Amino acid sequence: MSIIVGFLFALLSTSSLIILLSQHAHRVGLVDTACSRKIHSTDIPTVGGIAIFCSFLFAMSFMHGPDMSIYLFSFVLPALLLVGVGAADDAISIPFTHRFAAQIVAGLLMTLAGGVVIEQLGEILLPGKVFELGVLAVPFTIFFLLGLVNAFNLCDGIDGLAGSLALVALLGLGAVALIGGEYRIVMELSLLGVCLLAFLAFNARFPGHHRASVYLGDSGSTFLGFALLWFSITMSQGEQAVMSPVTPLWFFTLPLFD
Repeated sequence: MSIIVGFLFALLSTSSLIILLSQHAHRVGLVDTACSRKIHSTDIPTVGGIAIFCSFLFAMSFMHGPDMSIYLFSFVLPALLLVGVGAADDAISIPFTHRFAAQIVAGLLMTLAGGVVIEQLGEILLPGKVFELGVLAVPFTIFFLLGLVNAFNLCDGIDGLAGSLALVALLGLGAVALIGGEYRIVMELSLLGVCLLAFLAFNARFPGHHRASVYLGDSGSTFLGFALLWFSITMSQGEQAVMSPVTPLWFFTLPLFD
């Protein structure tokens, strides 16, 4: 029953936050202003990512309770930094170098403080021989974080695209976690998926909804890229790994190639 309540909470809180934040978005500059270069004719709030992030954290706290503290340095603080800088960029347009630096700091928090690191790449060279990264583990992890975060940020240009690609990746990761018996991860991925579905109800185009009423914003696209990386690392590293480190690349193929 608590799982169902958590899903309902994630769905309703994301929807409610989107509606609430959209009403105040103009006041703080969190809008994508209409102009001749864009297809939308009205200003669109860019608060979807903030709503997804907050609702996901609330739902995770509801599910884990005091145990949520173990995610503080590996997930919560790095994600908060990325969402905060992304929101600031949506509002006042921060130079790319500053955003890049913030992403590196987020990577350092995740790896050095949180211990979430890509330490090995599996048997990519020789059968039976695991390719260990050694001293390159942290730099490689940060490099991959920069690539995935910015890949999702750059592909966020069409209504529903970035959110749909992230949802496909979540489904792929969830299927692997389910097959591997990692039901806690399945629940966490499902909570994020529910938050994303609530956002897509406002963002994607479908019969009766011909234009987006809210955008992810840089805060949302960078958060989704980070969250997907975090889950990919936790599922592919350590003794409890349920997949090869290269498996997630199949789920991120389109944004990475784009």
